Amino acid sequence: MIHAVNWRTFWEHKANTNSILEQVGRISNQSNISEKSIIDSVNHLIELGDFHASYSVLDICCGNGYFTSRIRPYCAHIIGIDFSTNLITEARKNFPDIEFFEVDIVQHSLPEFLTQKKFDRITLCFSFQYFESIDSGKQVIQHLISLLKPDGKIIITDIPDQSKFFNYYHSIPKILRLIRQKLTNKNDMGKFWSEDELNGIVNNMGMKGEKHKQPKHLPYANYRMDYVIVFP
Repeated sequence: MIHAVNWRTFWEHKANTNSILEQVGRISNQSNISEKSIIDSVNHLIELGDFHASYSVLDICCGNGYFTSRIRPYCAHIIGIDFSTNLITEARKNFPDIEFFEVDIVQHSLPEFLTQKKFDRITLCFSFQYFESIDSGKQVIQHLISLLKPDGKIIITDIPDQSKFFNYYHSIPKILRLIRQKLTNKNDMGKFWSEDELNGIVNNMGMKGEKHKQPKHLPYANYRMDYVIVFP
C-alpha cells in the first residue's frame, strides 16, 4: 500500500491558492469543475440523504466550507469540521454564518463539544480516499456513528471505487504515473475502497450500509461511488 503523502500538509498548502474551488481540489490541471457540476453534486447529496429543512447536519472534512455552504439551505443547522487550520480559517472568513471547527476525525477521542451533540445527517464528501487503511476508515466511521441520531444517516460521497480502478487508470500516461508513484512511495489519489471493505466495517459495528452508483452526469461517476450508513 502506498500512503506517503502527508494530507494535512497537502491541504494546508492548498489553502494558499486564490481560487475557492481550487482550495478544495475542485480545479486542477486535469479538470475544471464547473459551477453546474457543484450544484449537481449538492442536489445528488440532498436526494441521496433524504434531507429535511428541520435537520441538523455535521459536514466532515469540510475544507474551506464551500460545499458546506451549499448544503446549508437544505437544513436547519450545519457544522463543518476539518483538520486543516488554514482551510478552517478560510471557511470562517468566507462563511461567517456557519460554525466551523478544527477537528481531526481520526483522533482517538473527539472534542467534548462535539460528543455532546447528535445529528440527523452526517456528510463526508470527496474525502474518504484520504483514510488509507481499514483501521483509519473504521475509526472514522465509528466516530460518525457515535454522533448520529437513531434515525439518522451517514452519507459518504465520491469514494474511489476499487472495482473501477482501471476506469481511472485507463491511459498509458496515468498507468505510468501510477508506476512512478509505486516506485517513489507517493500517492496523490489516496485509497480506492471496495464495497466489501466498507460492508465489513459497517456490519461489524451492527450498522447497515449500502453502496450507491453515481448518476452519469456527476463529474467523477466513472470511477467513484457513494455509501450510506444507517442503524438497522
